[in-house]
Amino acid sequence: MNDLSMREYQLLFEKAQIHFKHKLNDVQIRQALDSFISIFSGFEIVLTAGFSHVIVKQHKMQAPIDIITEMIPALVTAHMYFGDSLPKELIRKLTNKTQISDTIFELNCISFFQGSHKIVYEPKLRDGKVPDLMISLHGESDVYIECKSQHISETEYHRIFNKFTSDLFAVIKESSLPKVAFDKGLRMEVYLSKTPNKKEIAELEKRIESISMVDLKSGVQFNDNIKLIAKPKEEAYDQEPSMHIAEITVTDRPTKLHHENAHLVIYSWPSLDAKRRRSQRELLKKARKKLMNVPNNSIGMICMQLYGVKNFIKYLKSLLSQDEFSNIPFVWLNPFHESRLVFRNDNFELMNILFKGLISR
Repeated sequence: MNDLSMREYQLLFEKAQIHFKHKLNDVQIRQALDSFISIFSGFEIVLTAGFSHVIVKQHKMQAPIDIITEMIPALVTAHMYFGDSLPKELIRKLTNKTQISDTIFELNCISFFQGSHKIVYEPKLRDGKVPDLMISLHGESDVYIECKSQHISETEYHRIFNKFTSDLFAVIKESSLPKVAFDKGLRMEVYLSKTPNKKEIAELEKRIESISMVDLKSGVQFNDNIKLIAKPKEEAYDQEPSMHIAEITVTDRPTKLHHENAHLVIYSWPSLDAKRRRSQRELLKKARKKLMNVPNNSIGMICMQLYGVKNFIKYLKSLLSQDEFSNIPFVWLNPFHESRLVFRNDNFELMNILFKGLISR
């Protein structure tokens, strides 16, 4: 491990103070930071110049973890729930590269309900299955919660996306269009209808400089597969399709990773998004099976972190009315970013009790 120097430790602490101003106190931040350094002694800690965050890396780890925005609040929650000494099982999950993101998500869910409801971590059901959480509603039905995250960066379709867009990305980036568009307050975007091939990319490379900015603002259907368009920088990324690759300018000062800084974005094509949606449905199926045998007079809730939920919500609404979801009436999508709660109407009152005073957070 690259041990943190006193200067690096102080830098992390000061950045956390600024980020969590009026939300976390100095004692909480220091305890979380000390626990982080202790827990991740087998990891490489990298302080990245030019970014507004720092990251944790492990060999072949697909998704680095942001210490300031992800790890510190998760560990603050862990200490509030478990006390000064964290369980060995929790530490094991946090240091397992296949579970670290899921465990942070579970702790975030605890944080959301903590202080409003009594929470049990990893309760055991009579069939031996262990959901992530159980919330006691004081005389009402207990709610068993299963948390699922879509690890998109670890999937085969994400690998295919990166492989087949890298050459296309390089060709467009080397042209003058992205810079000209950015100087005019625009972001260049590319939509694909299928997997790009070498012939299409070579053709685009020859003709790209002939595309005018006027045409680009309206959208240019370059061929049957590739569409180019320039959009205002302040316009958010398209959420459907959800996978994209982007180029962002970074300076030696803290830089916000944001769509307003992006010069060029390439989105995934329909066949890959179909695979992504199938993986979402599989996650839902696994969560439902985990909660099939919750105790009588109890119900289940599924919390999911997904990439792109527009079509998934339509699918989910068609399922919730079915008998197999009669004891799992709530599905909470992306709880902490663009949150959507889908539920059966006959559980409206219980939903109000569960989320009373919390949704506005």
